[in-house]
Amino acid sequence: MTKKIELPELAEFDPSKYLDDDEAIADYIRLAIEDGDPGLLAAALGNVARARGMTQVAQSAGLTREALYKASKVSSGISSVPTFFIGERAAEARIQKTCQGRAL
Repeated sequence: MTKKIELPELAEFDPSKYLDDDEAIADYIRLAIEDGDPGLLAAALGNVARARGMTQVAQSAGLTREALYKASKVSSGISSVPTFFIGERAAEARIQKTCQGRAL
């Protein structure tokens, strides 16, 4: 007989572990944008920042780590998305280069 797995038994999925190159990050952000949900986009940008290192992203953007963490929470909603775009400006050039010639 197959054992039923309860939700609390499942390990929490962390997408930042799989965002290990610019192409993966560009695809991930593109899909979040296509979804159209500002909360999902904020969460995706938070995952990208965690994958790259929150401290590094915060320093590059001139923001605090706390501001980036707050902006990346799904409950932050649309008001946090512009803040996060500021936080991700350090990665913008690499993502644009990766996306050249590809439809976003």
